[in-house]
Amino acid sequence: MLFGFGPAESVLLVIAVINIHHFIVDAYIWKLKPGDSNRQVVATA
Repeated sequence: MLFGFGPAESVLLVIAVINIHHFIVDAYIWKLKPGDSNRQVVATA
């Protein structure tokens, strides 16, 4: 159990966190150009 969720929800939560982390790391590895549409997702205020 993770944060009060059951086993199935915990697995889905871990998978979601890994995917989000992977997306952010890839953005910096591949050095998104200013015109890339994915830049808006990883850009901070």
